[in-house]
Amino acid sequence: MVTKSKLALDFGTSIDSSIPFDELVSLLSRKLRQIESERQNSKKNYLSPSKLNLLQQIKKLNPVTLKELSEIEKVALPTLSKLVDELQKDSLVIRAQAKNDARKKWIVPTQKGIKMLENSQRDNLIFWQEKLKLLSGSEYQVLNSSLQKLLKNL
Repeated sequence: MVTKSKLALDFGTSIDSSIPFDELVSLLSRKLRQIESERQNSKKNYLSPSKLNLLQQIKKLNPVTLKELSEIEKVALPTLSKLVDELQKDSLVIRAQAKNDARKKWIVPTQKGIKMLENSQRDNLIFWQEKLKLLSGSEYQVLNSSLQKLLKNL
C-alpha cells in the first residue's frame, strides 16, 4: 500500500509518493538532466556521460578496436568513430597501428584519459554519496535493492 509520505531526496523538490508513476519518471529524468547540466557547467574538463562511458570501456578492454567497441556498446560505427575522434582530439585516447595487421588500429587510453576517468569517477561517487546520505539506512537498502533488480531486468 502506497502512503502519502514525502521522499526527501532534496534535489530542490520534495516528491509525493502519490504522484503517478509516469510523472515520477518524467520528474526524475528532468532532474537528472538538470544535475548533469549543472555539473557540466561547473567543470572545465567535463566529459559527457557517453564519452565517459566510452573511455571507461576503452580502459577496461585496452587495447580495443573500433569494431569491437561498436559491438559491445551497440553503437553504429560512424557515431562511435566520431566520439573516438573527439576523445583523440582531447588527447584522452590514441589510435595505434597493430604490429601484425596493417588494417587494424587499436584504441588505447592515454595517461591523461585515465586520469580524467579516475577524477570523473571520484567526483561522481562524492556527488551521489552526498545525495544518498539524506536517506535512512532502511531507505538506502530499499533503494539499493530496487535499483539492482531494475538494472538486472533492463
